[in-house]
Amino acid sequence: MHVSFSDIFNLYQFPSGRLAFALDKCLVEAKALELPELIQRLESAIAHQDLTLDAEIARDSARLAKSQHGPAAKALDARVDSAFSALHDSLQAQIRMFGADSEPGRHASTIINQSFRSGVHAITQLPFVEQHERVSRIVIQLQDSDGETGLAKNIAALGLGPMVNQLGALNEDYGKHLQLASPEQLESSTIESLRSQGQLHLLQVIAVIVGLFPDGDEDSTQRRNRLLTPIFEQQQALRDARRRRRRLTDVDPETGADIEIADEAEAVADID
Repeated sequence: MHVSFSDIFNLYQFPSGRLAFALDKCLVEAKALELPELIQRLESAIAHQDLTLDAEIARDSARLAKSQHGPAAKALDARVDSAFSALHDSLQAQIRMFGADSEPGRHASTIINQSFRSGVHAITQLPFVEQHERVSRIVIQLQDSDGETGLAKNIAALGLGPMVNQLGALNEDYGKHLQLASPEQLESSTIESLRSQGQLHLLQVIAVIVGLFPDGDEDSTQRRNRLLTPIFEQQQALRDARRRRRRLTDVDPETGADIEIADEAEAVADID
């Protein structure tokens, strides 16, 4: 039979800010009581929690940016799509007109194989930000005259330099009207994994505290209570919200002040 920490300690899943705040308060008490083993455990848990908070901020920022593209973004997206398609069509026309084994055909095939491997539709149907970034990389490659992957010489041989320059100019203008997502943006599944690991850190901290002070004498009880109070204050707040069927709130990890949870689904309180 497998028995996990969550089977032993029946705690709610703490929102990330509440967990960070509780761990910080617990660390203050652990340092005051001079408990090196617990201090090390808490510092590790807090470092992980900082990663989780950063991931959530990046995700929320990306969600906000998605709804805040400039009003011209849609029209520019269509123009970039058209220019990108026109360049691809021109390359295909070279092959159809002169043959794949001709000099123009070989230049066109080289460009298509290196820059258009996934086809036009796969690029033009990407979300705004991803399409902009992909087209930017393709334009750089098409204008690159150095290195093995540079295609500027092939473009020049076909007289397609003006088309590439126009595509680059349109895409650059397009990017100015987009709120670009943070490169640190993490998928929800990754954030859920970080949260689960953070909750495990919390349960391990509780296990260490109970192991350090397992007895019922007054001194052990007082020390144990000092260390566990920051954690169970947050547990009680979550219990009260669920009991009253209120929307859950998180807290500022530094001040402990209540803040709204950005994700509506995460904020809906249910009853055990």
